[in-house]
Amino acid sequence: MPWKPKRPDDSEVRMSRGKTLWRMIGVGVVSALVSGSLVAGLVRQERTPSVADVDGSMVARLGEGASLHSGELRQRLQALPADSLAAVSANRALLEQWLKERLVERALVNEALARDWAARDTVAAAIRQVTEQLVLQDYLGALSEPPEDYPAETMLQQAYRRAAPELVAPDLYQVQQIFIAVTGNTEQAAAQQRADALAERARRTPQAFADLARAESDNPDIDTGLVPLSQLLPAVRAPLAALSPGDITGPVRSEAGLHVLKLVAREPARQLSLEEVAPQLREALRQQYRRDQITEYVDTLLARTSLNIDGAALTRVMESLR
Repeated sequence: MPWKPKRPDDSEVRMSRGKTLWRMIGVGVVSALVSGSLVAGLVRQERTPSVADVDGSMVARLGEGASLHSGELRQRLQALPADSLAAVSANRALLEQWLKERLVERALVNEALARDWAARDTVAAAIRQVTEQLVLQDYLGALSEPPEDYPAETMLQQAYRRAAPELVAPDLYQVQQIFIAVTGNTEQAAAQQRADALAERARRTPQAFADLARAESDNPDIDTGLVPLSQLLPAVRAPLAALSPGDITGPVRSEAGLHVLKLVAREPARQLSLEEVAPQLREALRQQYRRDQITEYVDTLLARTSLNIDGAALTRVMESLR
């Protein structure tokens, strides 16, 4: 290999305040608006199939020109963004619509390939570009891969001290709710009356809030567990922030319906320990190592080769684009 990567003594860890390590991954506000869940995107999911479930059997076919087998289907689903995967997991009709679209795409691709469409100049050029990018990414990834024991413990500690002001877990809230769905304009008044009555009952016997919620809530997910305020529906954040543990508020209106809320517990923000964030810090340092090695390799490549640009030829190309 013409170049040996250098092991740096230190690396900067950059973490924006908008992307704290504590941020939880939701599955989208849309799902929450449909379900009435307090936590944005909280949906119930069925068991994830095990490897044994994926046997390569055909799942769907469109005519004779397109099919999807279980192994490929599982890979495609796993490649979806988290919110999209959650949405199709929770909605069978949406899943089947997504599957139909993939089959139509495959049928069209097969039809085009049968007509030698990949040999067209524009398509061939695009394939070359994509291939070059994939080869480049894999090649640079191999050149810049850090040693398995990188970073050293001392470097990890230094990175933690630098990043400590941003490594803070936010306030955590545990909330219980009684959710009243509002499905149409004609039901708004009745829903409001029901929510007001339930809120009054809850305030009279706050210790029985959970039992009341289990009996009356239109959403069975009555308890959020401890979550950051930012993970809750926007409409309920301000009312909850003003409560003390044990307090009840509402009904609070959201796009989904009405929420009667009880703040069960609140944990104040705290500094995250090195042990808690070590995996993320280690990966950040390894990513910085890769970037540094790629930059150094490119600089070395430029230094040992000559660069010549034909100005006239470049001008002709640019003029041909006008």
